[in-house]
Amino acid sequence: MKKILLAALFSLTLAPALPASVFEASLSRDLFSLQEIPQVPVPLKAARPLGPMTENARTGYIVLSTPDYFQGIMSMHEAILAKLPKDVKAIIIFPYENPYYQKFKADFDSKRFIAWKYVMESPWTRDFLPEVVVDEAGKARMVQFSYYAERPQSEAFSAELAKGFGLTLEKSKVKLEFGNFMADEQGRVFMTDKVIRDNKDWTKAALEKEILSKLRGTKMIWMPVIPGESTGHLDIYVKYFGNGAVLVSDSLNPKAKKAMDEGAARLTAAGLRVTRVPNADIPGEEAVRIYSYTNSLRVNNTIFLPTYYAKAYAYTQPLKARDEAAAAAYEALGFKVVKVPAFDAIQFGGAVHCITREIPWLPWF
Repeated sequence: MKKILLAALFSLTLAPALPASVFEASLSRDLFSLQEIPQVPVPLKAARPLGPMTENARTGYIVLSTPDYFQGIMSMHEAILAKLPKDVKAIIIFPYENPYYQKFKADFDSKRFIAWKYVMESPWTRDFLPEVVVDEAGKARMVQFSYYAERPQSEAFSAELAKGFGLTLEKSKVKLEFGNFMADEQGRVFMTDKVIRDNKDWTKAALEKEILSKLRGTKMIWMPVIPGESTGHLDIYVKYFGNGAVLVSDSLNPKAKKAMDEGAARLTAAGLRVTRVPNADIPGEEAVRIYSYTNSLRVNNTIFLPTYYAKAYAYTQPLKARDEAAAAAYEALGFKVVKVPAFDAIQFGGAVHCITREIPWLPWF
């Protein structure tokens, strides 16, 4: 469903991307304001051992993309930016004008929020922007897998982002979206079986080897896909907190519940401590939409939580209690909770985790 968001909402004629050189220098100054940037970045040690970053790693930046100015996603952006922890910066990518400038003028003027003008086709930054991993030399690098062929600008932006951070970008031809990715401190990589289905020209063994090699992972653990759910992604029903603790959704939908129960069982078998949280299901809804609270964004000690009660839609009134229960569950874990209105966006298959990409804090930030 994410794939048809732009066509369903707007008929946007994409202009050619503006030359990266226009923004590269200013982005580098913004990102590295405390040091002089050499022509060739000095190799720096990363903050953790070999392998992929986990979502409990300290966040230094978040990245948002607004290619279509869909109000449902813009409302989510504004809720996140308004409560973003002060020690975290934001990079916001716009195809044309910056719609958030007046509301967050002080943050843009101080360069805490960085506006980067670039034309791309997708707001789902989680899926196409690269993952930060630590390589065999102990250096951070970015790793990107193949995105939709009809969204070349979105995939191409990763090279510009990596350049701005002074990191090497390593690419793979495997078709994989990072909404379908989770890692733990052991370097184990968790993904749903959708990745296998999307890469039929790879054997399973070769696919696992390629993914683990690029991510510097130790083991693949395959998870079930929720039948009928449009993305097939893991983040729609699983959230990892670190130190073996993981949240798994529960559902009133029998088919969804069966897949989630199986996923919870696989995680338990892998030695993780599983806690279940009910979705904000709408009884009788024909489409399989997962009103999930695991599709949240963790920024250090803050959780940006998707909420689904929307005053404009009277029939969502019962979801208000579910939103409150989910917020209480995260607060009980010690997080500050920021509620983000996600009802409109979830109709297209995505929520808070889908529209954000965090960049972990590294020693030079």
